[in-house]
Amino acid sequence: MKIRKKNMEDALFYCNSTVSLISSIQIRLTELMRENADILITDDVKGASEIAARMKRLKLFRKVIYVKGRNFEYKGAGRLKHLAKIIKANFDDAETKRYIDLLGNDKRGWDILYFYDYNLFLCALYDLSLSENRSVRCVRFDEGILCYPNLDKMKGKRILINEMLRKLRKKSGLLPAIQMYEIFLPEVLKEFVTSARILKKIEEVKRNGETHRILNELYCFSISQFIFPQRYIYFSSPYRNDGIEVDDTDLLNQLAKRLGKENIIVKSHPRDRENKYEKQGFCIIRDSYIPWEIVQMNKDFRNKVFLSLTSASIVNAQIMFNETIEAYYLFPCIKTNDLSYISLCKKVSGVLKVLQSKGICLKTKIINDISSIPFYQVS
Repeated sequence: MKIRKKNMEDALFYCNSTVSLISSIQIRLTELMRENADILITDDVKGASEIAARMKRLKLFRKVIYVKGRNFEYKGAGRLKHLAKIIKANFDDAETKRYIDLLGNDKRGWDILYFYDYNLFLCALYDLSLSENRSVRCVRFDEGILCYPNLDKMKGKRILINEMLRKLRKKSGLLPAIQMYEIFLPEVLKEFVTSARILKKIEEVKRNGETHRILNELYCFSISQFIFPQRYIYFSSPYRNDGIEVDDTDLLNQLAKRLGKENIIVKSHPRDRENKYEKQGFCIIRDSYIPWEIVQMNKDFRNKVFLSLTSASIVNAQIMFNETIEAYYLFPCIKTNDLSYISLCKKVSGVLKVLQSKGICLKTKIINDISSIPFYQVS
């Protein structure tokens, strides 16, 4: 067991999405500049290796750890494979070592773990930290507004099974170590939280501020690719990738008839590998791997109209930058028995209701018929 010097705290930000990257940078800049803070970026982030290399050059964090791996949340496997992975992670020391080896030369523990997703890799990092005689605290941070209903409800079967097996092995549970939620809108999260955990606000990201500058450098952002005449921006969602059997092709064609195909541009999701929109003749925003939150940080879109079935992007940036944009959720226009889609729609509806009760996103509407969308000429 390693013995550490007293009064030295180390923090790790575990990033497997763009919003977690934004949250990490903002927390680092506004709260933890005097602390020893590292950041870990997995391949779940589009362009992770390049982003990690640029992050190292910025020297914002003590260590930047790039992990060549993804889907540590058990995605892409059947239920039996999920269970087998959980059992193996808890009873096979070689499997635990495999996770730790992903750290390369940065095998060290931390006193504070910032994360959103609970997964087996995170549990291995937690165990590594405990092995160094650390009293580890965990903070679950903002992963976008649609994470709020689930932030305090880590009760999925896989999580509960893993926590039960950890207890059986006399390992400390990770869930009890979560002491705080750090989010952009604690006043909204209050409506979904039942536990006694602390709620802390992440400061608003300022345009032309330091976080803005850093994100532009990380993504080599150029505004020229996001100047276009179309008045309507349609945000796709990677349903097929997430196992949801919903096709928006017919709906998009209906939108084209009402609004004009030349008046619509499609923003593909970074995880959407289909090329169907371009094949249908729609104009596509190039470099769709650049997260919309970063795009909107650099450009005023208040003369545009956002459209989507369920994408959180049409509200996330409004929240981050405290601005109101005309936007329409179209999910009632799709009729399906897919339970995952139905659950997602209920979540979007519930979150938007709470946001608007707080005076946020007041020009965002859920509509049942595309005829409710006002027509604007190409600008």
